[in-house]
Amino acid sequence: MSGGTVYAGGNFTTISSELKSGSSSAYFARLNAGPCGAGIGLAASQWQMLGLPCVPSIGTHTVADTFGANFSKDYGDLPNGWILFQRDAGDNSNSILKSTAVVTTGTGYWIKTLTDPASPEISVSGTATVVDTALAGCVSLNGCVAVTVTASTISDQDRYNLVGNPFPFDVDWAKVRIAVTDDVNSPYTPSGAEAKNILSKQIWIGNGRPYDTYDDVTLIGNLLYFKSFWVKALPDAAGKTVRLLIPSEETTHAQGSTLPPRVVGPGPTASALTAGGREGGSMGAVSSSTAAQRTALPPSAAREWFVRLKVENPATGARHDSVMLGQRAGASAGYDPSDLAGMAPFAAPYLMLSFPHPDWGDRKGDYATDFHPAEGMKADRWDFEVRADPVGSKVVLGWEGDPAILQRSLLIDVEAGRTIVPAAGGYTLTLTGKSHRFTWRYLGAMSGSR
Repeated sequence: MSGGTVYAGGNFTTISSELKSGSSSAYFARLNAGPCGAGIGLAASQWQMLGLPCVPSIGTHTVADTFGANFSKDYGDLPNGWILFQRDAGDNSNSILKSTAVVTTGTGYWIKTLTDPASPEISVSGTATVVDTALAGCVSLNGCVAVTVTASTISDQDRYNLVGNPFPFDVDWAKVRIAVTDDVNSPYTPSGAEAKNILSKQIWIGNGRPYDTYDDVTLIGNLLYFKSFWVKALPDAAGKTVRLLIPSEETTHAQGSTLPPRVVGPGPTASALTAGGREGGSMGAVSSSTAAQRTALPPSAAREWFVRLKVENPATGARHDSVMLGQRAGASAGYDPSDLAGMAPFAAPYLMLSFPHPDWGDRKGDYATDFHPAEGMKADRWDFEVRADPVGSKVVLGWEGDPAILQRSLLIDVEAGRTIVPAAGGYTLTLTGKSHRFTWRYLGAMSGSR
């Protein structure tokens, strides 16, 4: 380490056998020997968010010099070639880059190729991203990269910025700090910046599918290797210089990690249900329950829990799996900070899950998480939708959660008028419209289980 800079090259990255994108997976690991990492998979005819993990070393850092060797077709030669878009947060637009345009670390891009790349993975050659070890508020001894975020100049408007992860590894979003000029309380955590109406605590990442959204508290996210991500400047950022201090430090948690459910209120914090009343039977039918052994909760305590919903098209591989419902301490029946807003897909085709909330006033919209108050394991319900374009596909709706919760839950296919026992496994259906409605019902804790 010398002169305020540090080498941020070789690193150990976990690689998903499906995505090959360095997005925290337990499949296997490999050593990224170079300062740019090993590259990522890029499928034909699929938009993908992109961020340079290093400083390009070929030529003058142009689009053609940086990415050209990855493709056998010419840039912009549609429908056979490939194309790169850049977001201009200043005028809120997307524009096609010329082949001579310069690309930089910290900037977010969209890339699409109409034919398969020359190799299964797209990669770049370059030198390690230069970091500043003297940035006030940086949480890593390795230093940080500061990326400026643009706010709207129109009063009371938000402004989305597309930012690139500048490092050859995944970075913990919760360790990013938001520095604000002329603010003695700065820098902030993402949640702290949202509380000040400066920057949303959420990030949105498109992985060739609908956007997944994360924050620093509820569904804890990472800035992914070789990827860009959306951040949203809030109205009070106007007139200020707002910078993301991105640490040169690899994350230690998986994408979409959650805080462990807990018992809140008086009583032993380790108390929890260990089993639930089982409502068995075949798909679409509910049989009588059988008793099961439990650990009782203290009378005044409430237990947090969540269920992760997921949907997949086995024929195409399309999926969406970062959607959650549940009961959480501090949550409310309406909007609260644990409810993370979704984002509409960039383009078709897509397959996604969403909690629609037209009833939430100025917070109305589609949500990726929907948490209700944890008040003694009371009965509850959630309405959600599976959305797709094009329609006509056979998909599988699935779920993950505590068996005790699943055994006290029902999934209602509103369109088909069917009731399914989630404990029995996945539910297969054919989407005949662009939106298919469901209700998840939690029956509440059985008598004697509290």
